[in-house]
Amino acid sequence: MSTGLEVVVDGNWLSLEALYGDVEQSTIWPGGSDQLTWTPGTLPAHRYRGGEKVAAFYGGACVWAGSLLEPDPSQDQLAATGAFREGEGFAALNGSGDATAFLNTAVDTAIAAGLRWTRPASLVAAAATVDLTQGPLKVGDLLDQGAEENTVRWGVDPLRQVFTKADDTTPTYQTLPLDGGLGYALDNYASTLVGRYLDSGTSTYKTASATDTDAEDAHGTVQDLVDLTVRGAITTTKATSLLTSLLKLGRAVPQWTTGIELSYGELLNMAGVPVALETVKSDGRLLRVHGGFELAQRLNGQMYVDVPIGGTHLAGGLLTIIPANVVVGTLADAITAALSKKKGAA
Repeated sequence: MSTGLEVVVDGNWLSLEALYGDVEQSTIWPGGSDQLTWTPGTLPAHRYRGGEKVAAFYGGACVWAGSLLEPDPSQDQLAATGAFREGEGFAALNGSGDATAFLNTAVDTAIAAGLRWTRPASLVAAAATVDLTQGPLKVGDLLDQGAEENTVRWGVDPLRQVFTKADDTTPTYQTLPLDGGLGYALDNYASTLVGRYLDSGTSTYKTASATDTDAEDAHGTVQDLVDLTVRGAITTTKATSLLTSLLKLGRAVPQWTTGIELSYGELLNMAGVPVALETVKSDGRLLRVHGGFELAQRLNGQMYVDVPIGGTHLAGGLLTIIPANVVVGTLADAITAALSKKKGAA
């Protein structure tokens, strides 16, 4: 089974020019659109050099946006990377050309310089706590650090609009119980973070800490160290706030060990209606997995667990959902694990 995606490159709808196939689409969070690949027709109407805008549409709606990678004649596929990665190619500057820690200013200056985003709303009003003594950061790096300290994440949507948002607290999707439950590990878990930082008042190095007591009750007491010196000179209050944000953004929860593979009809909205797999994206949404497995009982005593979606991969009519805080590895590792688990249950 193929996907229902239409690929558009540099304004050209490929379906009007030549046959193409094997479309694979992935998203990631934070970020948005991540990767898109397809096999072009044997006699394409256009030759591309790389860098052209790429979009994928489903049912008339744009669901993916990015830029074409330089075509490789030795490969039979074309590939594009997500629009959010374009921020890696611009310095975080203000209108005078100086380094800035203000996210809105950095993005607006980069857009004026050629970054192919728009900013319809404020990202974070306050300056990010970053060290600019060695020069400006890249726009993407500034967004990473500024969003992190405000307990939000950032991305670029399929319309190329940059945004920030907190993770959802209610699920958007649900699925049936998984055979064997949902594997998890506590390798990267910490209930307490201890950070070393440069104190702005005394110019000496100090430590601060933050603890998630709910996590301690559920998973036990584990401490881990965080280097906050990269943030420059900061106060104790700011150091504690940064550590608290890190706990809220995932350090105080288990890591999932596998992806979740779903075919059409297995992923539903909360009203029980099947969802078009092509439209599923990772932008802070939650997937409710029904089942009375051990982790669900430990977390809330319910017959379900809500999994934050950290990435998706659509290929051959099958959608692999990669949970946020998945055990360190590659996207291919998570997809392979999901495939193996599903085949084993068949």
